[in-house]
Amino acid sequence: MQIAPVSSLPVISPALTRTITILAFAVLFLATGLALMGVDFGGQPASPAVGYTALFLAGLLASVTLFLPVPMIGMVFISASFLNPFAVGLAAAAGISAGLWPTYFAGTAGVSTVEGIERSRNAMVRGVTTRVLGWFRTQPIWASFLLAAIPNPVFDLAGLMAGAAGVPFRNFLLGSFAGKTVQMTVIAMSGYFVAGHISLPV
Repeated sequence: MQIAPVSSLPVISPALTRTITILAFAVLFLATGLALMGVDFGGQPASPAVGYTALFLAGLLASVTLFLPVPMIGMVFISASFLNPFAVGLAAAAGISAGLWPTYFAGTAGVSTVEGIERSRNAMVRGVTTRVLGWFRTQPIWASFLLAAIPNPVFDLAGLMAGAAGVPFRNFLLGSFAGKTVQMTVIAMSGYFVAGHISLPV
C-alpha cells in the first residue's frame, strides 16, 4: 500500500480557516447562551432538548476544530445544574465523538508524518508517540477508551495516532464514545451535586 506524501494532502486555505473559526465561535456562543441562560420564546421556557443540542454542537466543534478553546468541561458542569446529568454526559460525548473523523482520516493519509514524529529527536515526544501507537496497535478499543476517559492532552491527537496505527474507525469511535461518556458524565454529576448543595446569592 502506498502512503500519500504530506505534500499531496489537501491544504486548507487561510480564508477557509478564518471562516470556520468565525462560524465555530458564533455557534459556540449561541449554544452557550441557549444552554446556560434558558432563553424564553414567547414567554415559554426553552425545551431541555435545546440545551442537549447545544452541548452536542459544542462537543462537535471542540473535536472538529481541535485547537479552538471550547470550554466543554465548564459547559457540562454548569448545564447539569438544570438538565439531566446523564443526558448531559451523553450529549456532550456524542458531539465530541462525532467530530473525531477529520483527525482520524488525516492520520490514515499521513502515516509517514506520524511515523516521522515517532522518530523525533525530542525524547519525550518520541516516547509518548511510540507508546500510544503501541497501545493502538495491540489494544485499540482499550487505548481509545482510556485516552478518552482520562483528561489528558494526548487525546487531541488520538485520531491521528489511531488512523496511523490502522485501527478500524468503528473500534476507535466505540472506545472513544464510551470513554468520553464516562468522563463527561462524571463532570456532569459533579456539577449536579454542587448545584444541589451550593446556593449563590441573587
